[in-house]
Amino acid sequence: MKKSTFLGILLGSLLSFTASAGTGTGKITQVIVHRDDSGHGVVMFRTEGNSEKAPCSTITNEWAFSLSNELGKAMYSLVLAAQAQGKPVTVKGMHQCNDWSDRESPLYVAVYN
Repeated sequence: MKKSTFLGILLGSLLSFTASAGTGTGKITQVIVHRDDSGHGVVMFRTEGNSEKAPCSTITNEWAFSLSNELGKAMYSLVLAAQAQGKPVTVKGMHQCNDWSDRESPLYVAVYN
């Protein structure tokens, strides 16, 4: 298989995966940090809007991710900075509730001016 064909299939798969996931928009209106049952830190945050949520995500406009890895710590920093500066964000979900059973896990968080 050619490298370009493989990359096209991979990109198409990622786009179809994220197309069915939730999208949050607007300012971050709430941030909560606490421990899960295994003692890991979990960040929950709320955006002003959320569309196409994962079926498992039953709490309005909320997202959750673990602080047990570097990606989670980087997202936490970004979420805090966006909230502190009142900047709008776009959140793309994973269409799964990996880190908390009733909140979708974000694939990425983007901050805008």
